[in-house]
Amino acid sequence: MSMMRKGAAMGASLVMGLALLGLGACSRNGVNKQAALERILALPLCNELERPAEAFDAVDCRLDPAGTRDPDDIKLLVNYGPVEEGAVSGSIIMRLAKLDGTELQAFTEADVPMYLYPHLEDFDGDGALDVILPREVGNVNTVMALWKRQKNSQQYTRFGEINGIAFQRTADGYLAVQARSSAASWGVSFYDMTGPALVPLALIQIAARETAETGAVTGTQCTLEEISTAALAQQTREAAQAKFCADPAADVYKQ
Repeated sequence: MSMMRKGAAMGASLVMGLALLGLGACSRNGVNKQAALERILALPLCNELERPAEAFDAVDCRLDPAGTRDPDDIKLLVNYGPVEEGAVSGSIIMRLAKLDGTELQAFTEADVPMYLYPHLEDFDGDGALDVILPREVGNVNTVMALWKRQKNSQQYTRFGEINGIAFQRTADGYLAVQARSSAASWGVSFYDMTGPALVPLALIQIAARETAETGAVTGTQCTLEEISTAALAQQTREAAQAKFCADPAADVYKQ
């Protein structure tokens, strides 16, 4: 029998216990609500855990999505699936559940090369807390999956992936993702968020051109590298470059 990674195996057994207590299925005699409550609350908070030392050593955890539309008894349980020795990826299962064990939704992030801890953030500004799930950490940038909370519901849908150090919502309602391209340059990608998934709009590159004796960057050059057909249909390339380069998200050396 193949050996499983320790952290994933421990987590799988804990969430299996939760499932047996009624997450997603009620027994004939009803759910053991007290036992479900104790097991759910025994899970550590994901945002309080340190990054795992090994790629697949994460332990199961929970998030509390008690935002503007969530009662306090709704929890998001994060289960890191078992990974066999030698495997290069695994699956993360997230379950939205009540404290009595009633499962509201289960969704999976598959083919994950590193087990990292997610957090909740309202990235699109609609008042609902979305899931930001890191998939892989590089030298400086992080690949993140975005799971968007649907309006007026308790359902999440996968909204897309981004790769960078930080992201922010712009005044125009775009998602701007800042990424390091090299030691002396950054890239900022802009995405439209009005549809069912992220749609790339533009990519700008900001290069350091002048530095002070202290090493601080005092002069930059911003160039529009890519632009979508839809974005270009609304303006000239020169106007688009001026617009995106003037966005506060492009001021990467002062952040």
